[in-house]
Amino acid sequence: MGLLEYIFGPKRQISDDYLGTIERQRARKEKEGKEYTWYASHSLPRAPEETDIFLEGSYHTPNPKQLNELKRILKNYEDLFEKIHQEVGNRKLKPGLFDHWSVEEWKNNYFLLSVFPLDGIKPSFELYFEPIHDTRVPDILFDFVHGEMRNLSI
Repeated sequence: MGLLEYIFGPKRQISDDYLGTIERQRARKEKEGKEYTWYASHSLPRAPEETDIFLEGSYHTPNPKQLNELKRILKNYEDLFEKIHQEVGNRKLKPGLFDHWSVEEWKNNYFLLSVFPLDGIKPSFELYFEPIHDTRVPDILFDFVHGEMRNLSI
């Protein structure tokens, strides 16, 4: 046992058929009722870097409902751009900012940088999109709850 493991406890890793390795924060011992943070990275189409993923769970495994919902989101990643396109089209934003953007332009200009759980129990997430090339366009952040986009921030 190394010094880090002695002081902070061991890391725990599990293998997932879709995400690969998922790691848990270091913990010396299991504490009843405590939620533990699990994390992974995943490559998505067109993304210039991996998406950072965070989940809540027990000492032994990530929350299964969160994990299943997260995998559904990632497998249908391209569909998120349609939701962004529709939502932004319904808002009155600064003129010229996203005027006449197609769904394809959203796909070519943004990628999913990170996913954070909104609640340790529920399968709901905060999704953070960042521009791929043009740093003059703003980041996009929204909550994804029960397959619906909420609280869009640009």
